[in-house]
Amino acid sequence: MMMTRMPETVQRALGDDVAQAFATWLGDVLDDRMIDRREFGESKDHLEALSANVTQVRLEVDDLGKRLDKVEMRLDGVEKRLDIVELRLSSVEQGLTELRADVRELQRTIDERFDKLNERFDLMYDRMLSQTQWTIGLLSVFGTIIAILVGINQIGQVLR
Repeated sequence: MMMTRMPETVQRALGDDVAQAFATWLGDVLDDRMIDRREFGESKDHLEALSANVTQVRLEVDDLGKRLDKVEMRLDGVEKRLDIVELRLSSVEQGLTELRADVRELQRTIDERFDKLNERFDLMYDRMLSQTQWTIGLLSVFGTIIAILVGINQIGQVLR
């Protein structure tokens, strides 16, 4: 503990004993609250190291900010490209919708043509069936006529 000496005017005003007691008390308080030069040097070194670290962190944060700006610019570009892709997909979707409508129309046309073709086949079938029935009927009639003629011929030969 270092002995603190009071100014002479304070010693005269307070008296030697009070001034000495006050000086001792003040010295003790200051000794409790003070740090020595070695501790101060260490604290100063630590503060300087922290200051350097904070400066480095600031630089890294600034660099990170620049990088984030670049990333944001790239994302803006990607977003623009995605908007273009979305427009193209909308166009493709519209084209597909139109193609589906065209295919449905073509399918209706083909169905109508097949229906007409089926009607024609049905009509041809009916006509062929009718012709076949007539042909069989005529053949039956001709067969009957030929059988009658053969029978007549045989009867004529027997009678002769």
